[in-house]
Amino acid sequence: MDYGGYTETRTLYLAHLAAWDMILGKPALTALNALIPAGPKLVTIQPEGMACFALKEWRKTALAMG
Repeated sequence: MDYGGYTETRTLYLAHLAAWDMILGKPALTALNALIPAGPKLVTIQPEGMACFALKEWRKTALAMG
């Protein structure tokens, strides 16, 4: 997986989710030191040994935009 420049290998479960590119679970979010603010703000991660950076939105689908 490539999180905007930080790359890692992960085992994932696949599911057909029409409005989402990917949903990360607690193990991945914890390992990445993710900060998920309330409201329409950017999610940040800080992988071990790296500076904190914001994740960019991959794409918006018509379903996700409501």
